[in-house]
Amino acid sequence: MPFVNVDTPNCRLARVLDRLDLEEGSIAMLHTSFGRLQKLVEAPATLIECMVDRLGPTGTLLMPRYAWHLLPSARPWLGYAEYFRALPLMDLRSTPANIGVVPELFRTLDDVEVSISHFWPVSGRGPAAASLLGGQVAIDHAFGPGSVFARLVDYDVRIVGLGVTLNTTSIAPVTDWHLGPDHQRNIFTDGPISGAVVDLGGRTHVLNVTTMLPEAVRDIKPSRILNDCLHPGTDFPFVVENGSFFFSYRARLYHETALSEARKALRQGRAVPWLS
Repeated sequence: MPFVNVDTPNCRLARVLDRLDLEEGSIAMLHTSFGRLQKLVEAPATLIECMVDRLGPTGTLLMPRYAWHLLPSARPWLGYAEYFRALPLMDLRSTPANIGVVPELFRTLDDVEVSISHFWPVSGRGPAAASLLGGQVAIDHAFGPGSVFARLVDYDVRIVGLGVTLNTTSIAPVTDWHLGPDHQRNIFTDGPISGAVVDLGGRTHVLNVTTMLPEAVRDIKPSRILNDCLHPGTDFPFVVENGSFFFSYRARLYHETALSEARKALRQGRAVPWLS
């Protein structure tokens, strides 16, 4: 299937994107819930068109390509817990991105790359995709140095949410990694978890990567940093349109704020804000 390519898509969502500080040439990590956007955009392909047009030929669009939402009628972390227990084969050629119709469509398009990961693969298309997504076979921690999510912070990528809550983000555990032994709670597995991944070329890799515990996926609430410390509308744009929420913020701003607030809390004997 060819990648969606239009000059100026006629997209009602465009007026929302106008208010989210998405500039041409930006790198954007997009989280979506298409079911909440159907009054603004007619189809998943049109949503992708809007984003591609907004970022332009020098921009890079990223989306989660996770396969662990195994229980669609339940909270996502329950599906993660089942995936964590079963450790099914991740075939990046065919395993669905079952966290939404937009990520699932995006992963099938031409020129879309993907990071090699069992729990947390990310799809990307654009000039920065290879630098952000490559080299993951050698990474031993899903949120440590060199991981895709650490690179999102390093590159100061813009985290974009369309129709999702402020708790929908994947960079938050990078801050938990940085806290190291000072952290009051176990967020990650005690050691690497082994899982098989088939790459786009058909080669199988057995990865050994430290990842998040299911109970951490359940409890983590990045919105407590975004709402209480960064303030929507002041430090980052936040729009309500037709009953749906839209936002964007800089990954580095979130990380540096969360790390500062966490260290302050730990000095005072309190839990980190996003887990309290």
